[in-house]
Amino acid sequence: MSEESTDKDLKLIQVLIDEKLISAAQAELAKSDGEVSGMTLAEVLLARRWVNEQTLARVAPWLNESHSAPVVVTAAEDRDSNSHGDAVYQQNLKRYRQLMHKILDGAE
Repeated sequence: MSEESTDKDLKLIQVLIDEKLISAAQAELAKSDGEVSGMTLAEVLLARRWVNEQTLARVAPWLNESHSAPVVVTAAEDRDSNSHGDAVYQQNLKRYRQLMHKILDGAE
């Protein structure tokens, strides 16, 4: 993990805790999950559904600095994407469980 991403992660964690969106324990777990899974902190937070993309965009706009234009989602598109979001969540959850089983089985 680069120093820049570590700084951004620490800043993100602090903002989320200050806003009372996650607890310190959740922050530690998310950091650990990211280290073992290779996922970014934001990906872990989204996969666990502790925050959503809109919240991340609001509290941590620096996460999207590399994107040239903001994405505008209409209410209808948001409703339509919910079923897709559930499918993505299920895929991420399955991946997370597989990784954790692999890690825990290797620790024995």
